[in-house]
Amino acid sequence: LSLSLSLSLSLSPPRARLSLSAYTAGLSVDQYVGIIGGLLSNVGKNLKSPHKFEAFHQAIRGPDFDFYQFGNDFVDTLMITEESTTEGADKLTKIDDLVAKGDNVILLANHQTEADPQILRLILENAGKDALAQKVIYVAGHKVTTDPLAIPFSMGCNLLCIHSKKHIANPPEETAEKQAQNMATMSKLQDLLKGGGQCVWVAPSGGRDRPVVEEDGSKEFQISSFDTKSVEMFRLIAQKAGKEAKKSGAEQTPTTHFFPLAMLTRKLVPPPDTTDSTVGEKRSAKRGTVGLAFGPEVTADSSKAVLSEDASKDEQRAAFATAAEISVKEMYAKLLKIETDKESSETTSGVVTEAKGLSKVEVDAYIAKVKADVDAVAKARVLA
Repeated sequence: LSLSLSLSLSLSPPRARLSLSAYTAGLSVDQYVGIIGGLLSNVGKNLKSPHKFEAFHQAIRGPDFDFYQFGNDFVDTLMITEESTTEGADKLTKIDDLVAKGDNVILLANHQTEADPQILRLILENAGKDALAQKVIYVAGHKVTTDPLAIPFSMGCNLLCIHSKKHIANPPEETAEKQAQNMATMSKLQDLLKGGGQCVWVAPSGGRDRPVVEEDGSKEFQISSFDTKSVEMFRLIAQKAGKEAKKSGAEQTPTTHFFPLAMLTRKLVPPPDTTDSTVGEKRSAKRGTVGLAFGPEVTADSSKAVLSEDASKDEQRAAFATAAEISVKEMYAKLLKIETDKESSETTSGVVTEAKGLSKVEVDAYIAKVKADVDAVAKARVLA
């Protein structure tokens, strides 16, 4: 299995596309092989003995391997940073200031690719928010903590590990155990919020957005609906954390703030068209642009704007989640328009020979050198 996985990573067509992405990003052969070698080595280790994630996992930065930097380096080869979009810089500054002063921020985001944590980190670092980038905690489902190919990337993230509502009953005999694990994770979240200074990213939809087929046959991603109960659970935990902090006599009682975050990231490592609770999905990686937009804080008062005069009790209970979802969808639509306008008005850097003025011979020589070196690394890692 290790040999099969290693060779599929190094020989398959997606590998050639990733090589092109690395070349376009300006990486040397040694740099690229170092990244792929690190991936193969750690995938092999996790095939033999999978890393066990606690309810709260903190990013592993050493001493032997920096998983945080590895994830950033890998995704950085895929992101066309100079053509990507970040909206809501003033909101991002406010988020950074709130966390720095000891308050908490929960980012209510849509979710499109397993690389979203690394994409967010790179965007924050490019905005000069390195400390915030390293502090963000991601609410993560079981796939990224059990799939050997995803585990090395997850080891470099701060994670609150849960079982998504979409998959918690599969298989049925494990439902009670999964629910107990979720309770332990939420208890840890409350402790973290009680201490203050936390930034937590969560996808209230419970999973990644999926593409829908348009009338012209093309596919475009649709934002998955936010789960009201999930959003309300995070609000309740935040309220309890504030009360506990006050009871403990803390000098400063942290307030938890909720901000919507739209993520247009599906180009880099798109998910499969359908939802499946099993691990081991087929993945492809290619270079592309991303778009992120930070929206205004959602509050109990601001969420009332989404209610009609004759709103039902259910609609009133769902107002906060609805307001956050509407904000994300509006920002996403704007990001999509910006992307579409750019693509229609200028030549992208997706084709290496056009972007750098390089001959096909030069590109092929780079890929051939990468292939030989990666193959050697793959076989050496498997034999080890």
